[in-house]
Amino acid sequence: MRRQKPRANGRCSVVGATLAALCLLYPSAARAQLSCDQGFTRLELSHTGSVQEVQLGPDATTLIVRAIGAGGGSVDTKPGGAGALIQGTFAVAGGEVLQILVGGRGSSPAFGNGGGGGGGGSLVGIGASLGSVSPLVIAGGGGGAGRGDGADGGPGGVPGPTTPPSGTVGGGGGTAGGDGGAGDQNAADGEPGAVGGSAGEGGASTPGCLAGGGAGLNSDGGATTQVSAAIALLSGGDGGTNLAVPTFFGGFGGGGAPSNCGGGGGGYSGGGAGGDGDFGNATTGGGGGGGSLNNGSDVLNIAAFNGADTDGLVELCANGQAPVPTMPFWLLVVLCLMLVAAGRLAVAKRTRLAPALLAASLALAGCYTSRPVIDPSTKPPTQEGTVAGHVRTSTNTPVVGRIVRAVPLEGDAQAYETTTSNTGGYTMKVKPGRYRLEVALMQGEKLEKQPGETRIDASDLDPGQDFVIALER
Repeated sequence: MRRQKPRANGRCSVVGATLAALCLLYPSAARAQLSCDQGFTRLELSHTGSVQEVQLGPDATTLIVRAIGAGGGSVDTKPGGAGALIQGTFAVAGGEVLQILVGGRGSSPAFGNGGGGGGGGSLVGIGASLGSVSPLVIAGGGGGAGRGDGADGGPGGVPGPTTPPSGTVGGGGGTAGGDGGAGDQNAADGEPGAVGGSAGEGGASTPGCLAGGGAGLNSDGGATTQVSAAIALLSGGDGGTNLAVPTFFGGFGGGGAPSNCGGGGGGYSGGGAGGDGDFGNATTGGGGGGGSLNNGSDVLNIAAFNGADTDGLVELCANGQAPVPTMPFWLLVVLCLMLVAAGRLAVAKRTRLAPALLAASLALAGCYTSRPVIDPSTKPPTQEGTVAGHVRTSTNTPVVGRIVRAVPLEGDAQAYETTTSNTGGYTMKVKPGRYRLEVALMQGEKLEKQPGETRIDASDLDPGQDFVIALER
């Protein structure tokens, strides 16, 4: 898990206020979209393709979070769906750890040869590990565009009802993911778009077009024989990939992989994949947008905020100890050298250079980096690992509501169990050790494929522990 080195907000003192415009040229100068009040420090986190972890300062009590979902991939003139902006204010305790996923954009095919990938959702939550996180906000990513006429990707939505798809256009997310667009302007002429997930579940894939649904908080997006599943946000949030064309992919944060149809956007609940056209690839539909979640107060929720083909963003404002207005030693040395040079130029009567160098010195003195409220010190690792996978039939149909158990093979560790989601996915947090994974079978069923013994260490993520169930003959 990558730890994000904090970047503190730049600040101009009274000395440099008259030259504040020059502060914009200094690397630490503010370029905030989210404005922090006095006594707060701002931190911006960009898309990295991995989970980022930060820790609040020891006396932080209030945290403002703004998360922006990533845009879906565009196809020719059809734009991918725009990601949502979700902002809230939260009471926090000093030293709490934040787990952060910043969504990545979905792929856009060259020359329209394929659909657009679903954009990833952006998540901020509190917890020692990603699997144990308590979500604060989740901003849905946009769905990928299809190749059909007007087959725009559906936008990431705001908490509430979803927006119905319109012809080939993907539906907008709400709290649930948006449904995918149909495979033609007249839905009766092509495959309907797949259904978006609800209550933190992933969106469905389309069996005809074989595009993937976006992942939700708790479960993966729908997979097909052509695309891998987008992984649930709590299980790492990797986007799906087209197995035949790996350059077609869903964005980090649970974006669904495209085929010739658009992939669903990732989010609190995943968007559904776009439907197949009845008149060839040029009529395929766009993916639905991912759903969003906001557990804060003083909320600001904006659907379709981020542009297509654009990565997500997370911004934080946290209070804490007052920023320290001291100047780093290296900066003090640079200023002394600049002032000495300015004095020598003045003595030499090079009047044009001396005032300019003096002005630059004052501007640099006026811009200093305040002490961040993020504590980058090393913390002990989590004591649990995560095992995840899918349960499907031999015809690749998800098996819903089936019990999966992790039975310990050593020590006195307890057995764990969970049930599969509406995409057939499951995720379990377990203590370190060796386990045998089992799935409950119904009468007349047998296992065609099952995982072998697996060892889980602390902080491990062990995905791909899949079962395939067949009927006895």
